[in-house]
Amino acid sequence: MKLNRLRLGRLSIYLEPRDLWVGLYIAPTALYVCPLPLLVLKWDRREARRG
Repeated sequence: MKLNRLRLGRLSIYLEPRDLWVGLYIAPTALYVCPLPLLVLKWDRREARRG
């Protein structure tokens, strides 16, 4: 299933059926926040690539 993502620079907002948790996850390359189950806010620590 392909879901669209809203991308604003380093911030991405999308629905992810596999993420049934609420909380914060700090990865080496990004910060993930799930304020509601399935809703993911991702902040990339690196500059967003321009293509």
